[in-house]
Amino acid sequence: MNTKCEAEKRIHEFLNSENGTMVLSGTHMFKKHKLILNILAKKCENLKILFRVNSLQNTDNRDFLGFKANTGKAYKLGKNELYIDSMNAKSWGKTPNDFDIIIFYPAGSLYKRKSAEVKNNLEDIFKIKNANKIIFVTCQEGKYSDISYLKEYDDIFHVEYDSEEDDIEYHKRVLEDKFIYNFKK
Repeated sequence: MNTKCEAEKRIHEFLNSENGTMVLSGTHMFKKHKLILNILAKKCENLKILFRVNSLQNTDNRDFLGFKANTGKAYKLGKNELYIDSMNAKSWGKTPNDFDIIIFYPAGSLYKRKSAEVKNNLEDIFKIKNANKIIFVTCQEGKYSDISYLKEYDDIFHVEYDSEEDDIEYHKRVLEDKFIYNFKK
């Protein structure tokens, strides 16, 4: 079972490993990105983190970040600095290029892998921004969230965080549409 406890262990394993890229998926729709941010806030210090979102307009939603984010501003995340930008390339110039960790959420926004916007984002994340770790966090698990092609960029450390122990009915509904990622091929 992909419980919160198991997901936390695997995330710590990734953070302490030589692996460079992780995908956090699972049926817990709005809790996966909060889990990784919480772990970084409580267990890490002196990191410079970029949180790239699909649109800054969504950040004030309580299921997202809960506040209206601005690019170019360093926010406190525990004892770390958190910068926020979006898939819109115009926002990238306001954030630094050197980061310890880049988090991309929701990763399903990258499913149109051949679009110029997605290619530009992946080029920026993997080649222009200097980051030790890159974390892609899914939101929904349907057919439009297929990001398994990311293995073309790097080996993928895959962590799943499911809602089965918290809300079995919700978990079952999400499983009906869940895309099964295959990062091992």
